[in-house]
Amino acid sequence: MDKKFHFQVTFLKNKLSLIIYILTAIWILGDVHTRFFTIIKSTSSQQPVNNFKPFISPQINEKQAIKLSEKYKKFQVIDEIANESTLRMPLSKQTLQQGKLNILFLGDNKLKLKAVIQTENSLSQDYYALIEVENIVKKTKKIAKYYQDDKVLGYKLSIKNNTQVNLFPIKNNMNKITLVMYKN
Repeated sequence: MDKKFHFQVTFLKNKLSLIIYILTAIWILGDVHTRFFTIIKSTSSQQPVNNFKPFISPQINEKQAIKLSEKYKKFQVIDEIANESTLRMPLSKQTLQQGKLNILFLGDNKLKLKAVIQTENSLSQDYYALIEVENIVKKTKKIAKYYQDDKVLGYKLSIKNNTQVNLFPIKNNMNKITLVMYKN
């Protein structure tokens, strides 16, 4: 006990340690003052601060709007409204489809491979393909889930790898097709 007291007395006699104690005490007092007394001052004034001004965007008149739209007309691309006949592939060309394709036309439908997903369970690894089926006539799209050996609009699906599926014809007058997510 005596040694501990003696160490503290000699420590306080050292000028460097005394300066460090004083600076630390000043810093602690300043910190306590800014944390507690500034909160009391800010809560004591009950006047709300209304320094907000609404943003008013600049407005143009009708003549200026017409001039601007005329200037931008040369940059606008005119979209031609395509009718059903330009969007659909004729049946004669549909039967000629073969090989690796990004898009497959079958009747009124357009097929795109979106993903091949592997699921693992305790017994085996299963794969299924997500294919976007777009009906061109009805203008509807849906993502359909197909497993190995499922029937897809007259074809039998076989998953080749994680970016390709094979479609084998159920009827003999159609060609084998590999539907790919992207071409290399």
